[in-house]
Amino acid sequence: MDTIFLWSLLLLFFGSQASRCSAQKNTEFAVDLYQEVSLSHKDNIIFSPLGITLVLEMVQLGAKGKAQQQIRQTLKQQETSAEKKQEFTFNLANALYLQEGFTVKEQYLHGNKEFFQSAIKLVDFQDAKACAEMISTWVERKTDGKIKDMFSGEEFG
Repeated sequence: MDTIFLWSLLLLFFGSQASRCSAQKNTEFAVDLYQEVSLSHKDNIIFSPLGITLVLEMVQLGAKGKAQQQIRQTLKQQETSAEKKQEFTFNLANALYLQEGFTVKEQYLHGNKEFFQSAIKLVDFQDAKACAEMISTWVERKTDGKIKDMFSGEEFG
């Protein structure tokens, strides 16, 4: 049986060496998680490392002692004095781009906006250059200019 593995992509941009180390640890956790889950599930699997990480981080906020230590170990976190003092902002932006003219039920649009704070945008994928510019501009705006020109017309051609 073919295995289908879907990654939920999250682009994180960090300024300091300690932050880049944190991003690497998050990637290691995601790979370890996939390896563990795939051992017990031989069929296709879909999971969100980001979602699982966020839930464990929320649980960790209320954990103390050994429980907190186990969660940190699972998430590949090692608390150092540099990490304790470091602050960062985490922003997650979602947008769903649909072909102009595609009929979408109002309930679907409302659900995406309410539950995922996701913008629904209609584009003409036939105009690859304009589509790439529109999405790239949105990404640049949402990343405070850290990602520019994410797409070119070739990705949509």
